[in-house]
Amino acid sequence: MSGGYDIQDHTADLRLRVWGSNFRETLTWACLGMWSLITDTETVPREMTWEVEVTGSDPEELLVNFLNEQLVLLEADGLVAGGVEFLNVEERGDRYKVKAVFSGCRIDKLSKPLDRQIKAATYHRLEVAPTGASITFDV
Repeated sequence: MSGGYDIQDHTADLRLRVWGSNFRETLTWACLGMWSLITDTETVPREMTWEVEVTGSDPEELLVNFLNEQLVLLEADGLVAGGVEFLNVEERGDRYKVKAVFSGCRIDKLSKPLDRQIKAATYHRLEVAPTGASITFDV
């Protein structure tokens, strides 16, 4: 997989620029980049897997919904992702759907506290293209 992410300075929030060779890779790197803002993903034990499936009316809504669903699972269920095992994107008419499988652990299994809390992925200055995206997070 060719791609990556870059954390950008942004006043009062965190901004992340991601890229990949296609939209699937862009979404994957957006997940990995967001989780790297929250914790050192290299130290997250891969004790369990879970599935996330969300929809959106366009790529922008899909990306924001997808990242925010992961934040909900962190807050509600204590799920911390260390990696993306599988990710698939479908376009059906005027709806987009992403289905992903994450590996990681519950928050109480981490060896150290989270580095920071992210409240939400936002639409502020959101830019999404098939091979890249820029996302601002409310912290």
